[in-house]
Amino acid sequence: MFENLSRQQKILLGVGGGAVAVALIAVVLSVAGGGDESAPTTTTTTTTTTIAPGQPAPLTGLPASDAAVFSRPAVAGKIGNNPEARPQVGLNDADIVVEEEVEGRITRFLAVFHSTLPERFGPVRSVRVQDPLIVQPVGGIFGYSGGAAGVVNQVVPQLEGAGISVFDESKAAGVGATVLDNTHGNHVRPNILFYFPNKLIEAVGSTTPPNPIFSFLADGEPFAGEAASTVTIPVGPAAYNPTWTWDAAAKVWKRAYGTNPFLTNGDQQVVAQNLIVQFVGTGDKLALGTGEAWVFCDGKFIKGTWSRDTEEGPTKYVDSAGAEIKLTPGRTWVALPLQGGAVRVG
Repeated sequence: MFENLSRQQKILLGVGGGAVAVALIAVVLSVAGGGDESAPTTTTTTTTTTIAPGQPAPLTGLPASDAAVFSRPAVAGKIGNNPEARPQVGLNDADIVVEEEVEGRITRFLAVFHSTLPERFGPVRSVRVQDPLIVQPVGGIFGYSGGAAGVVNQVVPQLEGAGISVFDESKAAGVGATVLDNTHGNHVRPNILFYFPNKLIEAVGSTTPPNPIFSFLADGEPFAGEAASTVTIPVGPAAYNPTWTWDAAAKVWKRAYGTNPFLTNGDQQVVAQNLIVQFVGTGDKLALGTGEAWVFCDGKFIKGTWSRDTEEGPTKYVDSAGAEIKLTPGRTWVALPLQGGAVRVG
């Protein structure tokens, strides 16, 4: 009976190995005619699908505190990383952050929000040709502001053709999802534009959550790698190379530039449970294919390989023996440095 369901529907119904538990409640109401043998009997059946909180959220593997997580789409947005844009807003609320190089080798963030929605995120910046390959596996909503005409004309139809709702500044403003904060950063455009993810979700009206894109370790299952207390990632020029330090007590990696903590709003240091260093080509900066990958979890790391066959599917990470690398449940940062850089582990 399930052969005609989509993969997402199977996940929600717990069919074929889906990770989300579902309770199905059938209510049957029978109404019979009073005393008349020939009166018809009407039977109405209503089926309601409910997913309780506490089940693992699809992008983090952590127990969801709110059942609404399973009935809303992911919201992805481009966020600047130039010094004038700092401190960025919302980074510690993102399930996934991808750090990509753009022209001049400065870096930008593509943050994906789902299990936790910040009030706002930003500063929102322009689109790049590699963004669809990051966004398509999670689907949902994508927000950006501006971009070269040729890039916008290529990327927007590609994303919309994949069923993703795309919002530039004009469209987001039309649904009340933007704000200009003149107190932020250097106080001028392009570093003062922010989007409200809840408003974007309301405008779209979708109730489809993202598919999982990482595999997570089971409770008590160890991450078997070499010890690492710090890692410096060669993404962007030297001034943009972040250093992450493992905090064993908090069980998170803490991001810094040199000895200066990298802060998000509220003067919170940016942290993550998982780091993935995925080396990409120098031309397109992200493509289908395969390459070198380093994965950091739980104060350890594994050198492996990444591979990806389709635009819609997620990237796979395997160790030197070809076994899948599973992550610690939690938030994940993915860096996309160019091939030839050197990861420095301490």
